[in-house]
Amino acid sequence: MTISKTRCAFRTLRLTIPRKAHRLFKSVEEELGYLEERSLYDAQVNLFVVHGQKREAADLYLSEGRTQEALDLYLQDNSDVHGSLSKVKQIILKNLWQLSPFGITPIEHGRMRDLLEHAKDVILAGVMDDDEKEEVRFCCA
Repeated sequence: MTISKTRCAFRTLRLTIPRKAHRLFKSVEEELGYLEERSLYDAQVNLFVVHGQKREAADLYLSEGRTQEALDLYLQDNSDVHGSLSKVKQIILKNLWQLSPFGITPIEHGRMRDLLEHAKDVILAGVMDDDEKEEVRFCCA
């Protein structure tokens, strides 16, 4: 078997197995319960996303401390754009304050940079008021 055929077979297998696994459960809620009992968080997130529940997936990422992944999913959520942007704003401000060095060299430059990139998205969406924008500027100083 050539490499391209092997890749194609693997891709088909990878897509087929989850579909077959879904048939083992009577409902999505039952499947989510099964995944939660076994702490299979990435599988839960994938199931939420497949069913268009990006906000729930983002909430799960956030509860696991995976802030960047959560922010990405909140920004992709179209079910409640204003609510999701407000949530992103809260997360960004909270994390910027936690990461602000106040005269100390920041340890997590990458994380701060990622938060500021998300902050730009939220500012451009018009969700932050002037005081919140000032908070972002203050944390960056």
